[in-house]
Amino acid sequence: MNNYAGKFVSPETAAKLVCPGDWVDYGFGGGFPELMDRALAARKDEVRDVKIRGGLVIRPRIEVVECDPEMESFSYYSWHIGDYERKLQSRGLCQFMPMILRYLPDLYRRHIRVDVAFVPVSRPDENGYCGLGISNYAWRVIFENARTVIFEINEHLPDCRGWTVPTGCICPRRTISWRASTSRCPCAPIRSRRRWRSRSQSTW
Repeated sequence: MNNYAGKFVSPETAAKLVCPGDWVDYGFGGGFPELMDRALAARKDEVRDVKIRGGLVIRPRIEVVECDPEMESFSYYSWHIGDYERKLQSRGLCQFMPMILRYLPDLYRRHIRVDVAFVPVSRPDENGYCGLGISNYAWRVIFENARTVIFEINEHLPDCRGWTVPTGCICPRRTISWRASTSRCPCAPIRSRRRWRSRSQSTW
């Protein structure tokens, strides 16, 4: 918990860690990084070819998609299409990636490149720990493989116990960030920064 306050940055600052050509993970279902989505959408004119993965989004809008219908800066890929994403797909703004959910962690471990992960977490408790809420998804293996992880604190997420995230590595206004290239997150050992490529990489 040393220098806890110094770990926090604004969503706008955290969004600058996304580079052109990056793959960004948004998570799944009820755990949606609302602040980081808005902050990244605001960088539309600064980045190109940023690819976002998510699934079963229940928000009324994905800002990076709605702000860029020409898909010059952002492309959105869904693991599991919900009602809103189906409407995006009918407009040509969402690409579906069929998969078997239980295989997803191994796909991330062996084949899928992750540059940046936007991770919604619950409010820190009295010991400085947060939970991954109701959508813990494949976050553990994503943490281990991502170049940069940004945690967005969402006061509305329940603190579901299990594998927890210490807020010593959380990011600003409700967002914290850490870069695997410069520091190590205490909640996940970082492996070598390998960039996995396979024949399937072009669609993922």
